[in-house]
Amino acid sequence: MFPYESDAGWFWSGFYASRPSFKKQVKDTSAIFGAHSKLFARKVIDQSTSDEDVDKIMDANKAILDSMGIAQHHDAITGTEKEYVNRDYQ
Repeated sequence: MFPYESDAGWFWSGFYASRPSFKKQVKDTSAIFGAHSKLFARKVIDQSTSDEDVDKIMDANKAILDSMGIAQHHDAITGTEKEYVNRDYQ
């Protein structure tokens, strides 16, 4: 894994990494989210569920979706996040 310089001072690290353990974590989280969504649907159908409970579950859903969205971004999953190096300090 060597850094790739796309522009002067802009380096991409991990460009050729496959990151299998991270990809497995994303896949496992996706499976958990699917199960969570099914349980959420059952809870909403139950007439005794309060609006507060539904709001709490929706907040948990949004948190998982946000995390999964970041983790599944093409730069995150491949490890090609950009890094700026200020040459004045080298």
